[in-house]
Amino acid sequence: MKDKPTLLGFKRSKSDGSMMVWCPYCKEWHNHGSESGHVVAHCTLNTSPFKDTGYYIKPITKTDMAKIKECSE
Repeated sequence: MKDKPTLLGFKRSKSDGSMMVWCPYCKEWHNHGSESGHVVAHCTLNTSPFKDTGYYIKPITKTDMAKIKECSE
């Protein structure tokens, strides 16, 4: 069985809680419902490995944001 990757999810709005993730293969944002956990990929690129595995969405935290900022400096 293939490993299922995890992508950081950003809440789109406070009202409906939908999530969006950046796809490193399609180079675009994919929108999902309010669920976190394993989801079916919304990839438009047929060669994306996420089409076979899907991915987990992990809601981003302040700690995640600090790590991203630290890597970009």
